[in-house]
Amino acid sequence: MELKNKQNIILVIIIMVIVATFSISNYIKQQKVYVLSGGEKKNMVGDNNENNIFEQPDTNKIVVHIEGEIANPGVYELDKDSRVFDAVEAAGGLLRDADKKGVNLAKKIVDEEYIYIPNKNEENIEPRYRDNLLTPTNAIENMNLININKANIIELKSLPGIGDVLAGRIIEYRNEKGSFKSIEELKNVSGIGDKRFNDIKNKITVN
Repeated sequence: MELKNKQNIILVIIIMVIVATFSISNYIKQQKVYVLSGGEKKNMVGDNNENNIFEQPDTNKIVVHIEGEIANPGVYELDKDSRVFDAVEAAGGLLRDADKKGVNLAKKIVDEEYIYIPNKNEENIEPRYRDNLLTPTNAIENMNLININKANIIELKSLPGIGDVLAGRIIEYRNEKGSFKSIEELKNVSGIGDKRFNDIKNKITVN
């Protein structure tokens, strides 16, 4: 009889432990979890919602910094597929003296990009500010051309049909006669006839 009473007491204790454990677990699940940031309390887990997760950054947004001839210079959050003109619009638009023709408003921008809007009277723009500027058409065309008024013998020899002798004659000619006024004047150099000139005329410039 005494053994049976002990078994009953142990059974009651086990039941009480199970009930207590369940109650504590249920109470914890009902609590809200907060993350303190900048003095602001954000609820990360709602009541009785075990599927809630921590807030994630919005990957559809980018942050850019725009300065220069703009109404409201500063840092702005834009959609990830935005272009320079979207940043300009967000910053209140261009000022009267902004170089409107020199800025590539159609250029796509990326997160953390720095955008500089130059003044139309600005001549020497720092290289780090050039990313959003337009390159004049004539500058693009001349970018890979050999300037026969400035080229050294190695650069001249990179032209089709121009070897050591002809390269030397070109340099000698410009030293004696001065700068070439046009690319056609190159035919005055001994050894450069119409055929050879036609082979290189699209690869040279005098500017």
